[in-house]
Amino acid sequence: RSSARMTAPMVAAGAVAKKWLFAQYGTVFRGCMTQLGEMPVAFEGWEHVPHNPFFAPNASQIPQLEAFMDDLRRALGNGPIDFNSTPVSALMAKHPKTVPAGHLAVEAAHLLEQHRINGLLVLDADGRCVGALNIHDLLRARVV
Repeated sequence: RSSARMTAPMVAAGAVAKKWLFAQYGTVFRGCMTQLGEMPVAFEGWEHVPHNPFFAPNASQIPQLEAFMDDLRRALGNGPIDFNSTPVSALMAKHPKTVPAGHLAVEAAHLLEQHRINGLLVLDADGRCVGALNIHDLLRARVV
């Protein structure tokens, strides 16, 4: 796959750029988790990030985050849905978000962000589904 072939060079280029920016300008890049599901993670300090499995900047919220993940695992493992025998039609969105085929890619990206979703169905002028577009398609095309 083209995306897999590009991963290693992109990661390497990012590492080189990160070192160069630090050497030239003292720029430091950091990242942390700021939200899990609907639960925001308050920023307390960078020192907490490397010391927990969530990369969360707030040590006091770790028990809450762990409980959320435990609940999620239980719901998927013991929930009312048996994923091995449930047809897709029982899980699908009955009214999925769509985008007209003639819209610009940037407009589709805006819809994905606005609705906090990963994909859209693409419709022709008669309202027929002619394809599907997801965030990975937009990333590959460097729209986002």
